Amino acid sequence: MIDLEFIINPLLEALRISSHPYRLFSFSNSSNNTPKNRTVVLRDFSKKENYFDFHTDVRSPKVKELQANPAFEALFYDKENRIQLRFNGQVSIHHQNNETKKRWETLSLSSRRCYLAPYSPSEILDEYHCNLPEKARFDERDLPSIIDEGYKHFTIIRCHFDQLDYLELKYSGHIRCQFSFKKNTVESRWIAP
Repeated sequence: MIDLEFIINPLLEALRISSHPYRLFSFSNSSNNTPKNRTVVLRDFSKKENYFDFHTDVRSPKVKELQANPAFEALFYDKENRIQLRFNGQVSIHHQNNETKKRWETLSLSSRRCYLAPYSPSEILDEYHCNLPEKARFDERDLPSIIDEGYKHFTIIRCHFDQLDYLELKYSGHIRCQFSFKKNTVESRWIAP
């Protein structure tokens, strides 16, 4: 069986290396029987507690969708090594709690600036707008005075996974296995690629 550490360690590397192929991943959910997919940024990973996080704006439609149906699938792909990871599970949404406050304090000014958006994500506009307030666009000297206004929108989506599907594409024959996480146990099995 493929060693789980071999699979997980690159995800931990992606937290430190912004150019790592697993830093950006596809996150999918379903809303009103319609699949939804978007690219998000990996922000935390816990192999002990079987979760990973990304950040979003609480006003984003995906927050309401996930409140109604917390099931998700996430896809990570390493093009160079031709490895695909698919995680399945349920999300929890963290907004204005101890978890988000601690995380907010660790974010760069540039990252926090994104949550100052005057318009809700996906809101229809009459004309183009970069969705940053005038004060936050050009001169970073103004940011410290307004930056914490964005905290009210900052949200952590925590993806609690109970299944991991590993696929390695090889000319000599693909390799595929699946891991199921139940409480403190991990079950693994080979599956046909």
